[in-house]
Amino acid sequence: MLARMPTHASWVKGTDFPIGLFVFHDPTTCQGTLEDHIEPALRGDAVWKDRLDGAEAYLTSLEAAGDDVKDSPSERAKARLTIAGQFNNAGESLGQLIRRGKPPKGTQPTIPDSVFQTPAAQALATFLTSAPWT
Repeated sequence: MLARMPTHASWVKGTDFPIGLFVFHDPTTCQGTLEDHIEPALRGDAVWKDRLDGAEAYLTSLEAAGDDVKDSPSERAKARLTIAGQFNNAGESLGQLIRRGKPPKGTQPTIPDSVFQTPAAQALATFLTSAPWT
């Protein structure tokens, strides 16, 4: 089974459909998440920078020992992004906040398209569009 497992940015033939693997990590540390790529790009936007700074202050004011958002940098980044995104569309999950395209009726665009022009985002787009669906 392991011989058939995909490596980063590759596809393998599954029983019923292709299986792919794409890992968001820093090659020097082998750690990281999608949020680690999105947040720095958002910080280039003054409005988002203020929102993210406010989200961090909010998290700091509420954190307690043992909280995932206190102990896990990944969970903290997810929480910061989710809180900051509530200014556009209250109640939406992080997954909804990072969606692209025309927002649903009654909602505002969330993350600017420029965020999805980073090398990591472009590499993911290339990977997904190369899926062997046939």
